[in-house]
Amino acid sequence: MSEDMSEGMSEGGAHGWAFRVASRPEDGGGHVARTLAIAEAMPAGTPVAFVLDAGGDHWQGMLRERGFQTLSADGALRCPWVGALLDGYHFSKAERAAWRAASRRLAVIEDGAARWDDADLVIRPAGLATGRERELAGADYALIRPAFARIERRPVAPVAQRVLVFFGRRDAVNATGLALTAIEEAAGDDWQPEIVAVLGADAPHRGAVARRMDAMALDARLVIDTQDMVGLLAWADMGLGAGGVGLLERCAAGLASVTLCLADNQRAGLAMAVRAGATENAGPVDTVDTGALGAAVRRLAFDGAARAAMSEAGRRLIDGKGAARVAEGLVALESDRPQPSPRAAGRVDKLREGMRGRGIR
Repeated sequence: MSEDMSEGMSEGGAHGWAFRVASRPEDGGGHVARTLAIAEAMPAGTPVAFVLDAGGDHWQGMLRERGFQTLSADGALRCPWVGALLDGYHFSKAERAAWRAASRRLAVIEDGAARWDDADLVIRPAGLATGRERELAGADYALIRPAFARIERRPVAPVAQRVLVFFGRRDAVNATGLALTAIEEAAGDDWQPEIVAVLGADAPHRGAVARRMDAMALDARLVIDTQDMVGLLAWADMGLGAGGVGLLERCAAGLASVTLCLADNQRAGLAMAVRAGATENAGPVDTVDTGALGAAVRRLAFDGAARAAMSEAGRRLIDGKGAARVAEGLVALESDRPQPSPRAAGRVDKLREGMRGRGIR
């Protein structure tokens, strides 16, 4: 990885922002996608470097094409930073402490029940507020690119004929295969949907999914490493996918969908979308029955009114501006003067007033 630390030096010898991101193959693409949305929303000229895991080299080309430096954790921690944003579940206590020491300001993205009590700013993009002093929580801070919210939806078809299947680029549990079986079982003479499934090149079940799709009687196509998820969401009449970032993208795009929960950290966001009427929850992937899943898919495919209502609810819930709001929060955090302790109770009024309008507590 690039280790040239001369880029992005600020006054006082500190670099700009380090985005330490879970980027191993087993982490999928959600962490990189949502931190990239924030990075691209930062003010022009703000230095941002992505700090990747060993094994995260496959992200370097894309990130550099977008104009961002990539570093290893060992290299990045050798110098001071104006701020660090951490997004991942596997960082050790020692690494967390090292980022706290290396950064004037520490922000973290928090999912599920995980708690970061040593951060200056906590971001919970799909979670409820916990009452901490500085916190960005809820759908207003959903971390997706604004392009998803700009998709122009076609008039709702009476029967959905185009079905998009996407359970993340890695899909370690092969929910894609499960979904394909469910759709095929639900199809019949009165419903012959066209299916597009999306996976990453490193998905462990890629070969099995490709063979499954080749054997289907339906019109089915597998797309690998797409660079046009926006276009695929615009193409589809309905979706079948996971919680997490993919669900937020479907909501912003106004795409009605049936959602499976693949991991505990997806529960809060899925519950939020269900409460809003923006998706149907088909349950945890490890307990779902293909017959029940197929019935849910068929029911939604034949209910144009329900899909129209879901589409409107999703767009009300996720407006595509969450990454910009979080970027504003990071910039405002820079303006606060360092405190003697990261747990210090006293905070300057300037930052608090600047953030209050965005719901930071």
